[in-house]
Amino acid sequence: SLFGVGVIDRISDQDILALESAQKNTDGPVKGIAPISDDGRIGKFGWRGEQSSVAKFTSQACAIELGLSNAEHPQARIPFPKSHQSSQQRHDISKSEIMKLVEFVNSLNPIAARLPKTNNESQLLQKGQDQFKTIGCAACHVQTVGIAQNVFSDFLLHDMGSELADASHSIKIKTQSVFGRTEQEFEIKNPQRWQTPPLWGAALSAPYMHDGRSDSFHDAILVHGGEAASSVDKYQRLAPLDRKLLLEFLQALGDNSKKEMNKLAPAAHGWGVPPERSRKGRLVRKQP
Repeated sequence: SLFGVGVIDRISDQDILALESAQKNTDGPVKGIAPISDDGRIGKFGWRGEQSSVAKFTSQACAIELGLSNAEHPQARIPFPKSHQSSQQRHDISKSEIMKLVEFVNSLNPIAARLPKTNNESQLLQKGQDQFKTIGCAACHVQTVGIAQNVFSDFLLHDMGSELADASHSIKIKTQSVFGRTEQEFEIKNPQRWQTPPLWGAALSAPYMHDGRSDSFHDAILVHGGEAASSVDKYQRLAPLDRKLLLEFLQALGDNSKKEMNKLAPAAHGWGVPPERSRKGRLVRKQP
């Protein structure tokens, strides 16, 4: 989601490094690593924190998602002889146009969590958040980071297990000089590591995970592995009511609907019966 990226952009590197240091000095499996982008700063955008700023993220998205050549990410030239090519490099979008996009994206405020309508609902949401903390979700999904309140992320890279390994999002380019020529070499780096995504507004951003494999919070939790495996185990051991309260808390993050908690159907969040899984543990999607 683009909502709130302007706030995330203003989180200092020191705030994120402090979380990395705190996790290293605590017991338990959660040991996040701060992603370092190409410019040497902490990466806060992208599935693996590839980009350190909204400006860099936007210029990359223009090139990769929209095919718009720009100064930061020029596209390949048409393979014509040099005599048929313009000597001046042309781009589809200028720096000033990209900065206008950045200004617009930065103006999108974070989606606020749903406010409880009654004291009873407030207590139930608090109990759900308590379960969220008890099983360990809050170790990575930190509620406040620097100036970003209710962001629920630590912006660190975590080993999420072999089930979520994906080399397509972990290709790094190494540039080296060989006999005066510049050569590029591709290597796969830590395909199981992913940056903790912010949860503000998450109720409105399904499907979840980097490949959209999970249709609900329940499904998304179950595919966590690696550093989060113990939290998944604790989640599965929760009493049905406690599990429902946790999922209702997550659903309240950005869900401004007028539905009451006690009228939500169990199937909406999958808190009743665990979904069918294959031998390899992958969720089995049911065809409509």
